[in-house]
Amino acid sequence: MNSQQIHNHEQGQDWVRKHSEIWSTPGVVLLNGPMGAGKTQMVRWILAELGSQEAASPTFAVHHRYDVLKFEVDHFDLYRLNSEWDLDETGFWDMVNETDNLVLVEWADRLPKEAFPKNRRIVQVDIELRADGVRVFTW
Repeated sequence: MNSQQIHNHEQGQDWVRKHSEIWSTPGVVLLNGPMGAGKTQMVRWILAELGSQEAASPTFAVHHRYDVLKFEVDHFDLYRLNSEWDLDETGFWDMVNETDNLVLVEWADRLPKEAFPKNRRIVQVDIELRADGVRVFTW
């Protein structure tokens, strides 16, 4: 596993830009970390890197779809998930099993990693927020 310390907004954007191979093709990106660690901010940086004019919002229900230049991005925030039924109602499993989209999943650790399809490229990014305000991205 690799890790990188991120001290400010610009370094976060640079990290996303330098690791564009993770989000420049369809697949599933699992984002884990505590409240306030920067998962939604990372989604914003990824969307901007992919050319989206929309900004990810932490206030949407569970799912939002963004059209970017190459494919669609399905962004799920599982924090507000109350039950397996809620997840099924969003169409989550259908979208995760598509092969031509990028799926960004915040709070992915609420589901077992084995639940994700084996036929998709899956990348996990863990975000730690240290007491000094530095974020550590591990992937």
